[in-house]
Amino acid sequence: MTIENLVNAGTEQKDKTLDLLRKLSFADGKYGKDEVGFILKIQKDLGFQAIGKA
Repeated sequence: MTIENLVNAGTEQKDKTLDLLRKLSFADGKYGKDEVGFILKIQKDLGFQAIGKA
């Protein structure tokens, strides 16, 4: 397996995970329908720094 295959497989899994999180989150209304707000909220929940901050 090439590095490119591994990267693509990882990206595909990440996309599937995000899609699942979106479906679950939108279903319960926790994150709302705003895509950017959703991503920022997920990052905050996971402990990431906000985009654009050091």
